[in-house]
Amino acid sequence: MAGTITRIQEESAGLEGAEGLEIGVHFDSFDGKDQRHWSQRGIVRLAKTMNDKGKISKARKAWVKAVAEVAEDCFEAQRKLLESHEARVKAAKDKVRQKALRKDGSGCAVSGHKPSASDQNPVELEAHHLFDASSRPDLAAYEENLIAISSSIHRNFHKWMGAKPCEPKDFVDYLLGNEMSHFDGAPSVKKRKEQKLERLMNRVELLQARFEGNHLLY
Repeated sequence: MAGTITRIQEESAGLEGAEGLEIGVHFDSFDGKDQRHWSQRGIVRLAKTMNDKGKISKARKAWVKAVAEVAEDCFEAQRKLLESHEARVKAAKDKVRQKALRKDGSGCAVSGHKPSASDQNPVELEAHHLFDASSRPDLAAYEENLIAISSSIHRNFHKWMGAKPCEPKDFVDYLLGNEMSHFDGAPSVKKRKEQKLERLMNRVELLQARFEGNHLLY
């Protein structure tokens, strides 16, 4: 790698029209670390140079030649897959949110509140991933893994969690420690709220039991 990078730099400095290595085009650096993260274009540039100029074994030469020839198509296929996944996740989140907003919808799964134009500060509903989308992409577009809650509860939960990926059991712990006031009230409504809490807990705990360590194909 070091020799190839040097060779490319020398060629781009000495030959008119030779493509050099540019930050933001062929590679990037993140988190202030002295490491390069190579782009699709950068990987192909390295592989082509290794194949054409590198003093490497016959087997390695065949390998970098294959990389140079197929990397762009492979990256393009992966890009389309990721874009398709993101679109499916967005559609699932929108569906869960719209279902909660309907006239017969439940609103926020915790508080029961719905947005109202008459409110000075109307409630905003967001779709929350019970199993974190980044650690469980297989469940990111699965509607049973999404729950509609108010933006304030959503924000407070993730602040409570910190940077850790969440699971359904974390949402249960957060509710029991921070949001139980939403399930209390006068005797006339307390029983109904307790039943709502029981249904919510059963749903979340069932999801945890069903998918903890069990990944869907996606």
